[in-house]
Amino acid sequence: MSSSMRASQKGLSNPSADLTHESVTYPTIRRQPIESPQVEHVAHASGEKVEETYPLSPMQQGMLFHSLYQPRSGIDIEQMVCRLPEAIEAQIFLKAWNCVIQRHPILRTSFLWDSTNDPAQIVHEWVRLPLEQQDWRSDSPQEQADRLTAYLQHDRQRGLDLTESLSR
Repeated sequence: MSSSMRASQKGLSNPSADLTHESVTYPTIRRQPIESPQVEHVAHASGEKVEETYPLSPMQQGMLFHSLYQPRSGIDIEQMVCRLPEAIEAQIFLKAWNCVIQRHPILRTSFLWDSTNDPAQIVHEWVRLPLEQQDWRSDSPQEQADRLTAYLQHDRQRGLDLTESLSR
């Protein structure tokens, strides 16, 4: 077992362990930007600032196929539900998520396919995560659970608008 793996395991078993970002290495995949005047023209025609354009990865090609073949199936929707032990400041939480989105280009990516010969991913310079708040505090625990189940099902079925950032 490599020393970085042992260090990672140590950090998981001992949250107070002092680990630096050098303890784990992540593989980096470099993709070549698209050199297509057609894609560039369409990407910039919306008036939004575009950081880069790339061809779709095989996974993204599959997402596009499923989205067009079975809209609203929810097949490529990944939902994460977290129970927070205490109240949070929603605006500060949103600001933190927006910082994460700005740091990771894949979270600022949309697809372009209908007005170009080759589908592409567009990395936007800036994307703001929408915040939807619902107050269920007055509901019973069972009502809250039922509402959450219904909300998640509805959210999956509304699908993704691939022309917008894939984060929501």
